[in-house]
Amino acid sequence: TRLILGGKRSGKTTWGVVECCWAALGIHPYLDYPPPPLKIRVCGVSNEGVRAILLPMFMDWLPRHAIQKMPTRDDMTMILSNGTFIEMKSYEQDVEKYEGTERHICFDDKTEILSKHGWVNYRNLWVGDECLTLNKSTRKLEWKPVRLVYSKHYDGKLISIKNHGFDALVTEDHRWPVISKKTGKLLTVETRKLSKNHKFIRAANYTNDVTIAKYPDAFIRLVGWVLTDGSYRPSKNQICVSQSLTRYPDKCNELRLIFSELFVNDEINEQESSYNKEPFTGRMLNIYGRGKWARLLNQLFPDKELTLDFILELPDSQLNLLYQALLDGDGSRQETWEEFSQKFGKNIDVFQALCVLLGKKTTTFKADKDYDRVYVSKSKRYGPYTSVGETERTYVEYHGVIWCVNDENDTVIARREGTIYVSSQCWMDEEPPRDLYESNFMRTISSNINGKLFITCTPLHGMNWIYEELYDNPEAVPPAVEYVHVSIFDNPHLSKEALDTIKKDPAMQASLDAVLYGQFVPKSGLVYKDFGDSNIVSAVSEPDKNWMIVLGLDLHNRNPHGIVFMGLNKDQVWTVYDEIYDHLTIDDLAAKIKSKMGDRWPPVCSVVDTSSNIEQSTSGMTEAQMLTLKHGFFIVPAHKDVDAGLTKMTKLLYGSTPGLKVTENCRNTTREFKHYVWDDWARARDKYNPKEKPKKKDDHLLDAIRYVIMTELVYRPPGWKYERSPSTASKTTGYFMDKKG
Repeated sequence: TRLILGGKRSGKTTWGVVECCWAALGIHPYLDYPPPPLKIRVCGVSNEGVRAILLPMFMDWLPRHAIQKMPTRDDMTMILSNGTFIEMKSYEQDVEKYEGTERHICFDDKTEILSKHGWVNYRNLWVGDECLTLNKSTRKLEWKPVRLVYSKHYDGKLISIKNHGFDALVTEDHRWPVISKKTGKLLTVETRKLSKNHKFIRAANYTNDVTIAKYPDAFIRLVGWVLTDGSYRPSKNQICVSQSLTRYPDKCNELRLIFSELFVNDEINEQESSYNKEPFTGRMLNIYGRGKWARLLNQLFPDKELTLDFILELPDSQLNLLYQALLDGDGSRQETWEEFSQKFGKNIDVFQALCVLLGKKTTTFKADKDYDRVYVSKSKRYGPYTSVGETERTYVEYHGVIWCVNDENDTVIARREGTIYVSSQCWMDEEPPRDLYESNFMRTISSNINGKLFITCTPLHGMNWIYEELYDNPEAVPPAVEYVHVSIFDNPHLSKEALDTIKKDPAMQASLDAVLYGQFVPKSGLVYKDFGDSNIVSAVSEPDKNWMIVLGLDLHNRNPHGIVFMGLNKDQVWTVYDEIYDHLTIDDLAAKIKSKMGDRWPPVCSVVDTSSNIEQSTSGMTEAQMLTLKHGFFIVPAHKDVDAGLTKMTKLLYGSTPGLKVTENCRNTTREFKHYVWDDWARARDKYNPKEKPKKKDDHLLDAIRYVIMTELVYRPPGWKYERSPSTASKTTGYFMDKKG
């Protein structure tokens, strides 16, 4: 595979056409192709692009006498007189061929889909992000990575589909997974072909991979109560939950039971008070708890905001426990519906995501100017569906962005104006979809043919699968994979004035490196922009004998552990000289660390993420305790001030003589530095200032480095031992003196 990464107007398309013509005629001056006849496939973005751009270019570069058959609208295959076939396809055509359906862009810009980062749209969705999808075979929800994201400006008509609990605005050829009322079968139907016989799917059962509980049930119930009717006391070691003894004695008894399961007697304090606020009067129970569970609550939810990351760690039984506890605190229950409300919309989005995972049909609405509510249907008549016949479908004029994504299941969980439904999807892009790449690649090696595959593109879509797997991949090396960058300045037909116009255009600045030089650029700004060649040094067979060795550990249950081996020299320069990035048990991890360190074991200390202090159900000890008591590690709790850590890391990376270096063998660490970007708003991005925090993804080794440098360690040479000062003061000065006097 060869990647030709070029800027706009750099001549990369011409290069690709010439490459194919040379191979087709058997006259390639550089590469060793099989002799004609060959089978060549040329893929463009769209049918129109193939006919208007690629075909005329082939006509210009191929001799007329070499062409035996010209392509037609029904058969876009060119046959040469030497028997070579040049098959011209578009990405759309390939999808039709392999999946049997035409794809078109789907949603308006107010439509969101549910990803592991929350409710997002095209502005904050990247290739590789996992989104929730419906498996049409099992009819269950499951997470799948996004393969493509496409968006463009559109002026024209869209179809609005509405009733009191449903809201969608889509293109007329957008496809829906629907249930047939007559047969009960799941069908895929275009918007224009929807009928009263169809039902929209609003909810489905969830395939949960989490089967082992990380937290006790009582803690899950406590989370629901604290996030609704609870508060943190001035000391972060204490929580308080309040409830009316007069109106809800059963809820008060439930709270007492939860606190008694989690806290010992001297950690619990109950106080009663009276309240007289019309129309309610009576007695109030205030129950306090302090200790490790209070600390953990403050760590997990410092702003009393439920997170999707926490929900995704829970098995099915605890998902339902959390749902019921949240309803107990800020909800109500009726025979055919349930309702959850929060002031200023706090926790509404994540609660609605929780309902999706529980297979519940929901709609959000504004109760008044301050309160948002989630309505949860329990209707047995309609179930998790909305009948197409009960919606109003009208054409509306639309001027804005339309967008869509693609994943393996060809479905997403979508939301618009608070209503949720299952939708199908589409895709089309300049850079080829991965499955089409795989299909075309297999064609080059079938029947022992020594074929070649070329991709020419301007990488405008961020660090997608091409970047991850073909460009910035240590295993993608010649001759299997090669890449060439082509600059727009290599095109002799563009004037200096035209190039200056491009560089000065404000709208082009974010993607200027891609447009001019064919360089991959992240969709959001890099956090560590100063990380570069000056920070990467040659690998070492063993650490310098004068280094002070420190370990940084970022431990996880579901994600790989991130371990960095760092050496500090007398000039206070840190070097990351080795790494571990793997799923291992604590015992296996300790053995691997000791094996890597050899005779430099033990390190001065091991700085560990404080979240590892959660008790492990199998051993009865925390991960830090296991490393200390069982394996002899000297553990120092990590300082987790992210903002301060980012500032210090940036200062260490800056300058011609940086204070932080990484050896070239630490490929995962280098990769994380190059991929670490700032988070962005999922919606209304243009209304707010950029977020002040990085995107929480693939940062385990960076976190481990940050823990070490935030520990404020001072260099001590190997073998240095601390000697205590005298315990008596000088009679002359009154100061304690060292041994030298």
